Parts: sequence; C-alpha cells; structure tokens
Amino acid sequence: MEGALLGDKALLGKLGAVQAATIITPSLDAIRDSWVRLLRYREIATFTLPQDAAIAWQAPVAAGSSCMSIAPPNGSGPILRFVERPAVTGFRALATLGWNALEILVQEPDGLVDLLAGSGFRHLSGPANLQGMADIRAVQFADPSNVAVYFTRIGDEAATSGLPQAQTPIDRLFITILGTSSLSATRKFYAQYFGMETSTPHPARISGLSKSNGLDPETQHELCVAKLAPGHLLEIDQFPSMVQRREVPTNDLPSGLISLAFTWEAGNKQGPTYGPLPDLPGRLMRYIIGLDGEGLELVS
Repeated sequence: MEGALLGDKALLGKLGAVQAATIITPSLDAIRDSWVRLLRYREIATFTLPQDAAIAWQAPVAAGSSCMSIAPPNGSGPILRFVERPAVTGFRALATLGWNALEILVQEPDGLVDLLAGSGFRHLSGPANLQGMADIRAVQFADPSNVAVYFTRIGDEAATSGLPQAQTPIDRLFITILGTSSLSATRKFYAQYFGMETSTPHPARISGLSKSNGLDPETQHELCVAKLAPGHLLEIDQFPSMVQRREVPTNDLPSGLISLAFTWEAGNKQGPTYGPLPDLPGRLMRYIIGLDGEGLELVS
C-alpha cells in the first residue's frame, strides 16, 4: 500500500487522537502476567483476528490469531491491542525502524524498578530526568513483546506547557515514538499526506536507543514532536544509520509495535477497509503503511 500511497499527492486527512496501538507478542499469557497483573491494566476484549483485518495488514496467514485488548486502569485513553504470533528471530527493542516505543504516564517512575524486577519487563535505562528538563522523569523497559515502554512522570511545571499528568499510579499512553531512517523524509511524508506540523528537530540523549545499538549512552539523536490532539503526541526519532527495517515473515506480521489507530478527518480515501473490531465497536478502518514500515489505522 505504501507505493500506491506515494503515487497520489492528495491529502489523506489530518490525524487526531490515538485510539489503539497494535503489538505482536509471542505470548498473551505473558501480557496478562505483566500488563494486567502488575500494572493493573484492564482486559476489555478477547477475540480472533478477522480475515479482513489480516488481509488489510498484508498478513493473511495471521487470520484467526488470538487477540487481547487492554485499557488503562482508569479506563481512559488509548487501548493496547496484542496479537499472538510467533516471535521473529533476532527482534529487539529499539533496534529496527518503524513504531518503536510507547510512552505511558505514571506518577512515580522510580518505584517501577522494584515493582517490575523479575517480571516479563526488562529494564533498559533510567530512572532519569529528561535532558534539560528536571520536571520530567522517566524509566525505560522492554515489555514481554520486546516493545520499548517509557514510563514518564510530568511534573507541575512541565504541565503548564500543556503536557498531561498521570491521574493514577499507572495511567495511559500519551506519546508514541517512531524510529525513522530519514527524519527529513518522514516529516515531509506526514506533512504531505496528513497535514502534520512538527517541531523543529533538535538533538537529545536517548540512552535506551543508544544502548540497544551499541552506541555511547551520551550519543545525541535528532528528534521532533507533533501534537495530534490534546494529550496525544507523536515523537519522530532519527535512528542510527545501522538500524534497518523490521523483518516481515511472508504473508505474516512482524514482531513488536506494528501500528497505531488514529481518528482522522477523512480526505482522499485510500487503503483497504476492514472492521469493526471488537475493541473498537462500530468503527471502520483503513490501513496505510508509512515510509519505514509503520502501520496507520485510520478510524472512521
């Protein structure tokens, strides 16, 4: 679908709030033991992946896979949808292009080091204050699916700039991180097809990304941010040059965080239509693939 999309210059419509993040995992039981038991996310739907969705995702052999969707403890915010498929050998957190990390609001990131010790979560880095921002503090883990998860506290001073704050100890997804091979090309892509405005790129230390790719933890990586809707942001990171696109098994799904579902102001309608899915009842979706293999579900 990416090739067809790039051949048409019409605006597809502006992206709004994130509705769901789809993650491919080798074990739903491990997700229940980590996200549900430890982090108190709530299981809201279990189902098998419909054929129309699998075909739209260019993965027909994944039809019938077991799926589970979970919601934040307070029931507000994007859902996390897990699809059980065999792990792709060699897949690691923050080591391939595309959607790479979920950033979750929390009240006390430091306490998560002890809470998640010995669980399916693997500690990557932190806790530490965001570079140059003492009022934002985060700790990074990889979940049982090998997806990077940043647990972030937004302090009162930082919240004055419009950033949301956690209302419960573990709250909701508010930023998703896209790893790109070309920050300039990706900014142009999202501006052209979705009218997205991004901040001016700036360098920042991303210790988990550096560690996963054998770089000095102090390495600076260019990044920018886009505001999608109140409390919903997208971060685009320039990944190191050695990072490649994710391996995709023939007619199947890659590992990790594969897509985000967005509300959108419909413009030029492209992509196969499918749904509704049990976790987003009554909503039809179109599927688009971005420059680095990232999936976008456009929810109408």
